[in-house]
Amino acid sequence: MKHEIWNGGCLGTAEFVEPGEVRLDIEDAANRNWFERYFGQEQSYLTGAVDCPEMTSERPVDSEAAFNRSLGRLLAYNYDVRRPSKTGGPDTKGST
Repeated sequence: MKHEIWNGGCLGTAEFVEPGEVRLDIEDAANRNWFERYFGQEQSYLTGAVDCPEMTSERPVDSEAAFNRSLGRLLAYNYDVRRPSKTGGPDTKGST
């Protein structure tokens, strides 16, 4: 599924295609390079029960589930992620 990436305005889209491939449609070269690195690099976070935390790491490009989790973490960088609506505008109900 394709997702729009917003930061004041729509920067472009990101879509998980298959393991090892995330398709980016972002015109600005600096933004595109940042997102290529973001989706390609290993990301670490805590998982597990509260009394027994575990460190987990994954690359968003490796699976659709990892890609979807990384979309939510874009909030830390002041980005909003939305699913495009069928009418062409953003579907704000689908924001992550």
